[in-house]
Amino acid sequence: NGIEHRLTRPCHPWTNRQAERTVSTIKDVIVHAFHDATSWELRRQIADWQAACNIARQLKALRRRTPIEAIHAVWQQKPELFHQPPCLYAVGLNT
Repeated sequence: NGIEHRLTRPCHPWTNRQAERTVSTIKDVIVHAFHDATSWELRRQIADWQAACNIARQLKALRRRTPIEAIHAVWQQKPELFHQPPCLYAVGLNT
């Protein structure tokens, strides 16, 4: 399938910087703020945070677009890559 398998050292920020930074951000924003919450409440908070980031957070790597805007741009150019329209996975009214 033309997939290249690459290995990196686990738990080293210099080799896996984006994943380590994401985990650190989640801990700072959610876990430390809601330290008395149950695991189900933390899961709900993480899901809400992830939805907000996908919809509202503009990323430098995506040329100051949100992830959902980048996905819609690819979908408009190459709809054959998608099984379903990405608007079905957006939070809110799916019209």
